[in-house]
Amino acid sequence: SVVLPCANEREYAIKTVWSFCNRTPSEILQEIIVVDDGGSDDLEHLLKAGVQPKCNLKVLRHNETLGLMIAKQTGGDAAVGEYIGFFDCHVAPNTLWYKDIIHHLVESPTRLVVPTIADLDIDTWDEKPGGASNSKCYIDWNAEFMWFEDESDFIPVISGGLVATSRAWWRSSGGFDKQMRGWGGENVDQSLRTWLCGGDIVRSRTSRVAHMWRVPQDRRTSAHYKVVGQSTDNNARAAASWLDEFRGKYKNGFLLHHPVDISEIETRKKQLHCKPFAYFLHRFRRVYNDGGLLPAQAFFLKGMEVGRCIVRADNAFRLSGCDHATVFHLANQDEHKGFKCCSGIRQWNTLDCFDRLDGTGPLAYFCDLTGKNLNQQYHMDEAGLIHHSSGKCLGASKMGALMPQPCDKATHWEKVNIFKPEETELYEKAVEKYQLTSDMPDN
Repeated sequence: SVVLPCANEREYAIKTVWSFCNRTPSEILQEIIVVDDGGSDDLEHLLKAGVQPKCNLKVLRHNETLGLMIAKQTGGDAAVGEYIGFFDCHVAPNTLWYKDIIHHLVESPTRLVVPTIADLDIDTWDEKPGGASNSKCYIDWNAEFMWFEDESDFIPVISGGLVATSRAWWRSSGGFDKQMRGWGGENVDQSLRTWLCGGDIVRSRTSRVAHMWRVPQDRRTSAHYKVVGQSTDNNARAAASWLDEFRGKYKNGFLLHHPVDISEIETRKKQLHCKPFAYFLHRFRRVYNDGGLLPAQAFFLKGMEVGRCIVRADNAFRLSGCDHATVFHLANQDEHKGFKCCSGIRQWNTLDCFDRLDGTGPLAYFCDLTGKNLNQQYHMDEAGLIHHSSGKCLGASKMGALMPQPCDKATHWEKVNIFKPEETELYEKAVEKYQLTSDMPDN
C-alpha cells in the first residue's frame, strides 16, 4: 500500500500518484491511498478524472487540515497491503523503488526502510540528474534532527515523510503519537519507538525517491495549507515520551517545569517491552560518543592576551565578557584518530559548530559530525592555539574582533569554567546500570 498525505497539492498529487502507478507492477501495487487533509480543492474528483483504474486508487478525506502525521495515521490504519510505504505528495520514485524495500522488510518485518531521497526536477517530475541525495539523520538533545552521511546502512532517525514498514509492525507499534498535531516531531517519535521497542531502521541504496523541497525562491514549491485547531509542541512530546532520564536535557529543563501527558505512550512502551533511551545512544555511540555529543567536558573559550571570551552572535561569533560567554565542547569525528572524537568545536546544546574561518572569525553552521567538512576542522593544541584546516589560527585583535592569524602570532586560548555535562554523566551511569558493553552493535 502506498500512502500519500496531501494538502492542496493539486496537480502535484496527480503526478505523484501517476509516478507510483506507472513504476510499480500490478502484482506489487495493492493500492494507492491518498489522504486529502482538508484541502480546499476537490482532490478526489481531480484524481479520479486523471488516474486510470489500474492504479487501485482510494481517496480518504479529513474535513479540516489536521496535519501530516494524522493524515499518515489515517492512511496507514486503512491500508490492507502487507507492506505500507508512506511518501509525500510531491515525489517520484525510480523504476525499481519497491524491490529492495520489500527485500529488507521480508528480512525483518519489525523494521522501517528509508529510500535514498533525491532531488525532484519539477519540470520533468523525475530525479534531477547530479542532484544531492541523502537518507540518514540523528537528533540532538532538543529532539531536532539533522542530516549526516556515513558508510553504515543503519539509520538512527528518519527525516520524516518517506519510509516503509510492514503492516504488522505499523499496527503493533501503534503508528504515531496520536496526540501530535501539525507537522514535525513524528519522525523522532517513530524512530525512537522503533529502535527502543524491538525494531530497526535501514536505508535502501537502490530504492530512490525524488522529493520536491520547499525552496523560498521558487513559488511552485510553496505549501498551501494551514492546520486547524490548537498546535502541539511535537518535539516536546517526543522528548517526554522517549528520552527517559535524559529528558531534563530538552530545552534546558523545559519538561521539568512543563509536564506532558504521555500516558498513552507509556502504556504502549510497557506492551512492547521498550528499552530505555540509553540503549539508543549506545547503539549509535559512533555518532554520539565519537561525534562528540557526549563530551568529556564543556567550557568557555577565553583569549589569554585579551582577557575576553567567545560568544555567539547571530550566525557568527565575537568576543565579550566571560560572564555571558557561550559554552563549547570538542566535537566531530577525526579520521586521523580512527574516526574517534574530535576534529572540531561545537556550541553546547545546539546543532552548530565553528565553520569557515572568515575575516571576522568562524561562521556558525550545522555540525558535520563525521568530520569530513574541512571548514569545521579546528584543533586546539597544548599551548592554546586553535589551528584551522586553512593553515591559519583563530586570533583576536586588541579591540576584541575575531580573525584568522598566522599561527606564530596568533591568540592563545584557554578553557575556563570547565564542567562535565549532565548528559555524559547520565550516559556513563546508564552504561553501568544496564550493563551496556563495547561488543554490542554500534552504528
